[in-house]
Formats: sequence, C-alpha cells, structure tokens
Amino acid sequence: MSRSFRQSCVTALVLALGAGVCAFALRAEDSGKGQETASRPSLPKSKEKAAVDPKVAAERAAAWAAQREKLNAELLVAVENDDVARAKALLAKKADPNASDKHKVSALMIAVEGGNAGMVKLLLAAKADVNAGDESGTTALMTAAEFGDADLMPLLFEAKPNLNAIDVNGWTALTIATLEGKPEAVKLLLARGADVRVRDREGHSAWMFAAAEGDKDAMGPLLDPAITHVTKKDLELADRRGWTALHHACAQEHPGIVQMLLEAGSDVNARDTSGWTPLMLSAQSHCYGCVVMLTNHGAKVNLASASGTTPLILAAAQGDAQQVELLLKRGADPNATTLEKNTALIEAAARGYVEVAQKLLAAGADPNVRTARGETALVRATRSSANPDPQMLLLLKQAGAR
Repeated sequence: MSRSFRQSCVTALVLALGAGVCAFALRAEDSGKGQETASRPSLPKSKEKAAVDPKVAAERAAAWAAQREKLNAELLVAVENDDVARAKALLAKKADPNASDKHKVSALMIAVEGGNAGMVKLLLAAKADVNAGDESGTTALMTAAEFGDADLMPLLFEAKPNLNAIDVNGWTALTIATLEGKPEAVKLLLARGADVRVRDREGHSAWMFAAAEGDKDAMGPLLDPAITHVTKKDLELADRRGWTALHHACAQEHPGIVQMLLEAGSDVNARDTSGWTPLMLSAQSHCYGCVVMLTNHGAKVNLASASGTTPLILAAAQGDAQQVELLLKRGADPNATTLEKNTALIEAAARGYVEVAQKLLAAGADPNVRTARGETALVRATRSSANPDPQMLLLLKQAGAR
C-alpha cells in the first residue's frame, strides 16, 4: 500500500471519528437532563454513590472510546508525516502506540517504512509492540529488512523482536532481506542469530532465494560456515519441485553463484522430482558458464530425466551449438534417446539448427534413428515447415539419412 493512499485513508478516518465524538456528546447531554452528566456526580449526604443511568454510562464510555480512536487515527497521520513532536503530544494524551490502520499496519511499521529513526525510538519507548503484524503477518522487522534499513534494524533489535517470525508466505525477515537483495540486512540478521534454515510454504530457503536472484553479496555470508554453520546437507535441501539452490542458480543463469555453491559442497548431480539435474537446467537456459563449471566438478553428462531427456538433447533443442560441442567433448552420447525415441539430431533437424546437426553428425550421430512414431531426422526436417531448410535436407542426405 502506498504512503499517499494510506495517508488519505487515515485522514478520512480522523474526520469521521471527530464527527462521531460530537454526536456521542450530544446524545449524552439529551439523555442526561436532570442529572449531572457533564461532571463527576456528587455524593449524597449518606455518602453513598448516586445511581448512574446505564444508558448514560454506556454512551459516555462510547464517547471516550471514540475519542481514543480519534487520537489513534491522528497518531497514524503524525507518523505518516514524520511529525515526531505531534506524535509525542498524542502519545501523552494516551494515544495507543500500537494503533494501526484497517490493514493492521501499525504506527511502528509506518515509521520503519518511512525510515524515521526518531519516530521509531519514540514509539518503542512508548511500548509499541515490535512483533505486531499486519493482515499478511508482516512485522516491523520484516519491513526494515525489505527496505534494507541498516540504521533502523539495531533499534528494533533492542526491543527483542522475534527474528524468525513468519508471514503468510512463510517468509522471515532473513528470507525477505535475501529476496529483496539487501546484503547488509542479511548480515545484521545473521549476526543476531536469525535461523537460516527456515523455509517457506514452497520449501524455499534463504540459500535458494540468493541463488535465484544471483546475489553474491547475500550468498557470501549465507555460505560462511563461521556464521551459519552451513553443511552439505543444508545445500541438498530441496523445494517442492525438488530444486536445490544449485538448480535455482542454473535455471536463472548465475554462473558466479554456481561456482560458490559448488565450492561449498553442493551436489552437482542432484535430481528434482522430474529427474532433472542442474546440468540439464543449464543446457536449457543457455548458461554456457554454468555447463563449464558443472562438468569441471563432475556433472554426469549422460544422466537422463524421467522422460529420458539428456543435457545434450536439451542443448540441441535450444540450438546452442557451443554447448553441444562442449557436451560432446565431455563425453555426451550423440545417440541417446528420450522415451519417445527422440535424439539430439532429430530435435535439431526439426528446428532447422544446421550447425548443431553438423556437430552431432561429426560426433557419430545416427541419422536414421526413428522416433516412437517412426520418424527419422530427415522426415522431421521435411515436415518442420512449409519451406524446409534445403541446407538441412542436403546435410542429412549426405550423411545417409533416409
């Protein structure tokens, strides 16, 4: 929610509440005729308290409650406007330091979002609840982590917040700082003892978020054994798809992160729920640097997924001649087939990737392997479009394709 939208909502609330207080006061006056309702009732000579009309008492209580709500709304406006003096005066009048808007965004969260250290100090001194969350479970510390405010976070730490509180997504302040690319916030939270092993609803960890974002500055402290005591087992943790941090780094083409994870002991041949390895994701995403590092660290080039696809078949289907050449040099089988009996050559021929087909044929690819439907590379090349590539057709025929 934007600051301007929230401010307009709170201002409207102040005006509405102000009118409500007046109405309550008038009703109290009308119903209290013949009684002293405007001041404290005097005691009769018997020194027994005079009876108070229950209706008047209820209306008086409602008027006080409305007045309190008006003060709270004015406090939110003061915090939104960074008016520390006004906020201090309102707190002195008994405004609630835990006042919040209709979305349960507290005054403290608004102050943190605004980056006002003086306001944060004032509210915390007034006993604002540092762990109060909005309707999505976001706390003041999470807000500070989101904006990477390294100046405000120590102030919040003094109030002893729950470092590992989670929002509706299962995210902690550390998760959010990592996801938002705020390395200083990550370092501060880790130094305070934030749990790096907390995972969200999808099974994502802080390591996975840093890997997906390609954030070396955040990944550095997360992989520092002196800080997080990270182990190989930690790096083998997978999300609901079966992806490890290494899978995420490869899928998003972050070779620098891939190197960091491999050096930290990540399993280079980890498989997801579909049998895909980091090397397969690298081949699919055209991350040549990732392929180089993975194969240098022992990635098995001929591992196949549940559907039988291999890194070479994926690279060929992407038309990536450079990756195809590298994988062939590292021992990839040019005649490996999927469950549908597709080969790397058939995939290249169907898409018109002549250079890829040349490299595969030079490496011994069989041009006459048939798919489960009985189609060869030549047949697929012929049916690939209304105007098949004549260069591809000639290449395949010269190789003996039928």
